Amino acid sequence: MNPNNIVQELIKEECFNVWNNSSGDNSNFDTFGSMRSWRKVLDERESFSFFDKEKDVEYDDLVQMLINNEKFIEQIAGTSLLEQYLLINRVNMHNDEAFSSRKVYRYSYPQNDIQEVADIPQHFTQEQLMLQKEFANAAVVVFFVGKIADRTATCGVTGYTNLLTIAGMVAHNMWLHSLSRGYEGTVFAGLLPRTLRMFTDIDGFTKAQMFAYCFGKR
Repeated sequence: MNPNNIVQELIKEECFNVWNNSSGDNSNFDTFGSMRSWRKVLDERESFSFFDKEKDVEYDDLVQMLINNEKFIEQIAGTSLLEQYLLINRVNMHNDEAFSSRKVYRYSYPQNDIQEVADIPQHFTQEQLMLQKEFANAAVVVFFVGKIADRTATCGVTGYTNLLTIAGMVAHNMWLHSLSRGYEGTVFAGLLPRTLRMFTDIDGFTKAQMFAYCFGKR
């Protein structure tokens, strides 16, 4: 699908509505429950960069959005070409468990598990990981990492552009879903690649960060 037409195509198809209800079976794509139309969400959306540091994202909301992203990737690409990495500052787990703001996580699908993959070195603050410092205050940052080596092996030099386009589509899809759940956020370029290479497996060759989305509450 041409990315320039995707929003209009989504609006036309009834199956692509945004639910406004965090209940339900997390194994399903988020197309059921009490809906808000894409058109209404698109009319209301705005980029947002300054987040309330006292307000959390609900764990169930986060997981459902990550699942939605995986389903969306499958729909538009037919295979999992992107991995979802996360920085997590404020997520309400409703139990004694907690995520650490000093770690990098990766969402594992279909195991539906958020796994720790790296520690942020003590001499780095989250602000130092980003060119746009205010995004470090978001409750959650999701950055989409493309399997560059695999994609270029099958698509040649167009593999990078292909992954970048898909990542942008998925990030905007997540933006719309988060708005429907009462959060604010924005898409952005992501974390500093050179810094990420120092302590993660995102080396820029086999894997590369493509795009990112951060969100939270006002």
